[in-house]
Amino acid sequence: MNNQPIHIIILYLLLPLSIISQSNKQQVKYANQLVKEGNHYGASIYYKKALNIDSADIDLIYKYAHSLKNYNNYIDAETYFKKITEKDRGGRIYKDASLWLASMQKFNSKYKAS
Repeated sequence: MNNQPIHIIILYLLLPLSIISQSNKQQVKYANQLVKEGNHYGASIYYKKALNIDSADIDLIYKYAHSLKNYNNYIDAETYFKKITEKDRGGRIYKDASLWLASMQKFNSKYKAS
C-alpha cells in the first residue's frame, strides 16, 4: 500500500493553519510598527484584522483597546477594556485594565458605571 496520498492529504489539511497563523502574526507585526510610529488608527485596523482571526487572544485585545483609546475611540475602547477585565479577573495580568475601563466610561459619560 502506498502511503504517499495520505501524506499529501495531511499536508493540504495543515497548510491553511500555517497560512492563517503567519497572516495573524503579520497583522500584529504591522500594527506594532504603526504604534511605534504613532499611527494608532492604522494600528487599530491591523489589530482588528488579527482579532478577526483569533478573538480569544487577550494580549491582542489589550493592544487593540489601547490603539482605540489612543485615537480617541472611547466607545469601542470601553468595550474592549471591559472584555479584558472580564477575562483577567482581579487584574493579575493587566493591572491597569480596570483603570482604563473606568476612564473610558468617564469619557463616555457613564459616571455611575465608573
